[in-house]
Amino acid sequence: MSGMELFKSFPLEVYNNYAKESDFPLLPGKGKNHCVLLGNTKRLWGPFIQSLDKSSMQEHPINEFCFGLIHQKLKKNDLPVLDVRFPDDKKEKFVNFQKICHLSGLAYLNENCHLCVHGNYNLNLVFSSSLAEFGPWIALRAVIVFDFILPDFKYSNDAQINPFPEGDVKLRQQMEKFYQLLKKEHTKSEINDVLLEVRNIAGIVSIFTPFELFFIVQKGEFLTNINEIKYSPEQISYHYTKDKQILFNAP
Repeated sequence: MSGMELFKSFPLEVYNNYAKESDFPLLPGKGKNHCVLLGNTKRLWGPFIQSLDKSSMQEHPINEFCFGLIHQKLKKNDLPVLDVRFPDDKKEKFVNFQKICHLSGLAYLNENCHLCVHGNYNLNLVFSSSLAEFGPWIALRAVIVFDFILPDFKYSNDAQINPFPEGDVKLRQQMEKFYQLLKKEHTKSEINDVLLEVRNIAGIVSIFTPFELFFIVQKGEFLTNINEIKYSPEQISYHYTKDKQILFNAP
């Protein structure tokens, strides 16, 4: 579906049990209603740019593009749907998408840096299909609650296990230091020094932060053979800044 290729099925109760404990709005339906979480990879960017009408751009163009794709697909398949929730939904329709990503098993959520990653990886190793699939270069787009239960569906979740727990305590300390740096006037070099220290924790670090993506990962300084999964510099910049000028300048 035009780069919207990430999906994970799970029973409704997986998220709603968490939502009850956290006093968040519940998703509609019964305990084992079938749900699907959707996300995109870098491959969404090309079709999105091609579809863009630069003369009448929406407030959130990529969100509108994904909204249209999802509803078009649902209408075509004529499936019984109770609800579709999106990351920018608020109040009674709010969903904690990072948490639902982790609970569903789509990707691991590291609470120290608040980032979901798809697949297991090690920054000291070259990316390969056996070690990682899409890493941090994903975005969550919607959760669909269907009005049916699949009796033979077996839910599994391997993504709740931190593949590299080493150094998490020190990582948390370094990230706190990093966030303090961002609140003040500092040069890019000073910020990168802290990031270097973060990356060197315990010899291996399995966590990217949004700031690493923006300042470092787009340069490919410490990873190789990842162009097939890594966002382009333009996609990374737009993902974190939502600067529409990036879209106007896109070929």
